[in-house]
Amino acid sequence: MTIESTRQDIIPIQMLRGIAASMVVFVHLDIQLKRLGYGTLDAPWLGSGVDIFFVISGFIMWVSVARRPATSAGEFMRNRLIRIVPLYWLVSAGVLATTIVAPHHGRGDQIERGSAAARAGDSKARRRGITAGLKKMWAPSTRRLPAA
Repeated sequence: MTIESTRQDIIPIQMLRGIAASMVVFVHLDIQLKRLGYGTLDAPWLGSGVDIFFVISGFIMWVSVARRPATSAGEFMRNRLIRIVPLYWLVSAGVLATTIVAPHHGRGDQIERGSAAARAGDSKARRRGITAGLKKMWAPSTRRLPAA
């Protein structure tokens, strides 16, 4: 059995990337199930999906650059920014709009009114508070390693 593509994709790697992304989705599902008091998946190994996804993404970026040797580092960065930044800002604007319109929707946790994220919003948003989701979206993500 062969898997073919009309593009120059490395199909097995793309499939593994899809599996890794699914693992990440299941980790987030597990967190929500636990928060809501339901049974959890009890599969801590799914957390390695993030690591697998990043390694594969790095490999795919290397392959895409290797296929276009005439592309400079500046052109590469410009192309990446053109692809990524508009969607990031669109999603960020949607989260901000939702937060301002319905600040207590979702978990209902609030950022302290004196925090930097609260000061970044308008006065109406500060009076109502800004949800933790907005803070998490703007803050750098960190991941705790499991205890040895």
